[in-house]
Amino acid sequence: MYEKLKLKECSNIIQNKNKAILSVYNGKTPYQELVWYDYDCFCGCITLYFKICKCGELSNIICDNEEASLLITNNSNSVETVLLTGTLDILDNEINCCCKENKTCFKNVRFNIDRVSGKRYCK
Repeated sequence: MYEKLKLKECSNIIQNKNKAILSVYNGKTPYQELVWYDYDCFCGCITLYFKICKCGELSNIICDNEEASLLITNNSNSVETVLLTGTLDILDNEINCCCKENKTCFKNVRFNIDRVSGKRYCK
């Protein structure tokens, strides 16, 4: 049993959490990865940002398919989930890291939200 969350409740969960499961398709195969995100909220619109390894598998997948979904979970007295669907943009700026093989191995990704839905499950 569950009840649908209102958009404001979904927005509060997005803003009070910082990690989610990113899902993309690598051809016909689903690919999921845990990401830590930051958000930007302007005039009621939320945009999420996270970092990916420049030379990693996820970077190559996003270049081939920009459509994605993001699942955010909040555990309180009940389990609440927010599912975001949208598109990914790899931004041009690179971030330095401590990688011994490549000194500029991270890129920023912007998640542009097209749809938000949320559910609260009873425990």
